Amino acid sequence: SGPPSHREPHFLAPDECSAILLAMQTVVQTTGGEISQLGVMAFDMDLLSTGVLMLFWVMIWYLGAWATTKRSLKWAKSRVDIENSKYWGASCLMSTVNAIMCALICLPSAIDLLVWYSEDDWFLLPDGRNMCYDPTTGRAVIISTMVAFAGQSFTVRLAVDLALQSVHRMVTIEETIHHAVFFSAGVLIRGYCMMPLNSAILMSMEASTPFLNYYLYFKNRYPYSPEVNLARMLFVILFGLFRIGFNTFGTIVFLRRYFSSALVMRATMPRAMQFYLVFVLVVGTGLQMYWGMNIILAAVRACKPKHDSNHGTALLPPPQHAGDGDLS
Repeated sequence: SGPPSHREPHFLAPDECSAILLAMQTVVQTTGGEISQLGVMAFDMDLLSTGVLMLFWVMIWYLGAWATTKRSLKWAKSRVDIENSKYWGASCLMSTVNAIMCALICLPSAIDLLVWYSEDDWFLLPDGRNMCYDPTTGRAVIISTMVAFAGQSFTVRLAVDLALQSVHRMVTIEETIHHAVFFSAGVLIRGYCMMPLNSAILMSMEASTPFLNYYLYFKNRYPYSPEVNLARMLFVILFGLFRIGFNTFGTIVFLRRYFSSALVMRATMPRAMQFYLVFVLVVGTGLQMYWGMNIILAAVRACKPKHDSNHGTALLPPPQHAGDGDLS
């Protein structure tokens, strides 16, 4: 997911931020307790790895703030004041590191599953203990464990990012909704250790995010530079490949399996949670198509000769939230 959007943002008050974070904590405790009672999640390695990942992402955030402070003196200032904040740079760096991790782990895993494994392996349901590692599930155990780790890291990163944005008064309503929806979906998928193929496909969409982050960070500093235009073009290409093409394919595979007699999600998972997860996947795919059409139309308009007195052809930005969807 990309950095927060700040085009006419509506910032949350401190008490609203506290209420949201408390609600997220309650979701984790309630869902985690329920999953534990069902025998699906063991809290030894999972809690330890979650704590380590929280520390890791906090470190990445403040490393990004430090690096932005050091490097910003050599860069032009953005025309948008909030983008000159070191915490804006921190959010960009955290999002980029997360995207690279997800893409490197999940894209090869998704391709491997599709090429070399059966459909039953695509919807493997391993034992939830010890990082979803279950040697009794056969050849796909390593892939499913790697994807589970990536999903855990992705979900923890969302929580840390929202918390730190709240602390530094950067969080917006749009960003809060985005993080809360994908955080809840991540908790369900990772908590129940299921859907390795769809999880890998969803996180493979992050391949486009580094180019979106570069574009968003520099478009108001060097709006007509070749590097910014190249980042925008690469983002559009990867958006089409992964967020529309690959993601739509994954959703179709999921729905076909879901409406068949085969098992997709655990029988112990409450029906309401299953419906919620299906809703998030379907709506997320629809949003990617909607954003994709906007991006294509913007690219077509940008190709038409449109000159001003200072800069020549205008560069039309894609929707600011187009790169935020991790399940979307």
